[in-house]
Amino acid sequence: MSLRDELSAVKPTKSTVLTIGVFDGVHLGHRHLLAQVKTLASKLNAASGAVILKNSPQEVLVPGSKISYLTMPYQRVQLMKDFGIAFPCPITFTDEVRNLSPRELVQMLKENFKMTGLVIGPDFAMGKGRQGTEPVIRELGRELGFEVAAAELYKIGDLVVSSTLIRQALSLGDVDHGSRMLGRSYAVTGLVVKGKQRGKTLGFPTANVSYPANQILPQAGIYAGWAVVGDKRHAAAISTGVNPTFGDLTQASLEAYLIDFAGDLYEKTLSVEFVARLRGEVKFATVDELKKQMETDVQQAKSVLSKTP
Repeated sequence: MSLRDELSAVKPTKSTVLTIGVFDGVHLGHRHLLAQVKTLASKLNAASGAVILKNSPQEVLVPGSKISYLTMPYQRVQLMKDFGIAFPCPITFTDEVRNLSPRELVQMLKENFKMTGLVIGPDFAMGKGRQGTEPVIRELGRELGFEVAAAELYKIGDLVVSSTLIRQALSLGDVDHGSRMLGRSYAVTGLVVKGKQRGKTLGFPTANVSYPANQILPQAGIYAGWAVVGDKRHAAAISTGVNPTFGDLTQASLEAYLIDFAGDLYEKTLSVEFVARLRGEVKFATVDELKKQMETDVQQAKSVLSKTP
C-alpha cells in the first residue's frame, strides 16, 4: 500500500493540527507533545491528529536492524485516542517515504488532513536525508500556510524520558522505573495458547501468552502484576524466560498464574501488566524445590499487589 493510500484511510472532517513520529509506548514524553497538539488545535479551531510510523525508520535505513517495540501500532492508535487525539493515522515507513522531500511530505499532509498546524519534537527531522529540520519546516509553514510549534524535552528530574530508556529499564527487569516513564504499568497482550501443562501438574496452572515476536519482554524472572481479561483484572504471578529447570525453550515464554482464579482462558486475549520484579530466573535441582519457590512467589506477589492501587 502506498503512503497516499495509508494517509487517505483517515479522513478528518475539518482542518487538523498534526504531529509525526513512531511514538512507541506513547509515554509521558509523547503525551507532553500530544498535549501541545491539542492546545494548538483548540487555538486554531481544528481537530487533533498524529501520523504514527508503524515501524522504526532504522529498520529501513539500516537493513537487518531489529527493533523490540514497547507497543504494537494498533495499541499506539488506541492510546492516542484514549488521550484525546481525534485522528491518529498509522503509516509504514518505506523506501518511498524515505525518498520524499520535506515539501512533498507536508504537501501530502496539507492535502489529506487540511493541516493548519504541525507540532514537532526536539531534534525533529523529516524527509529525504533528514533535510526537514525545524528551520526548514518553519519556512515551509510560512510558505504553505500552516503554523509550526516545537515541543521541549520532557524530563523526570534530570532524566529525559524516551522509548530507548524505557526499553533499557525493562531489559534490566526494572519495570517500576520503566512504568514511571510510561505513565502506566508496562503491559504485553496476546492470546492464551496451550503450553507444556507443567504449571497445572505443579498446582499452579499458568496462562501461556503468545506475544508479538517484536515486542520486548522484561528481563527473565518472576514478577508481580495484573492479568486483564476483558473488563476483569486478576492479581498474578508472572514468569518471563526459558524455564531453565526443564531446559527445553529457546524463545522466552510469558506465563501468568492468575491468583484465586478458576476457569478456561484458552484462545482468550490476555493483557499482562508488570508491577514489580520479585526475583531472577533460577534453575532448580528438583521439581519439589521449584514448587516450593512458586508457593513463595505467589505469596510475595499477593503482598506486593495488596499495596498497589
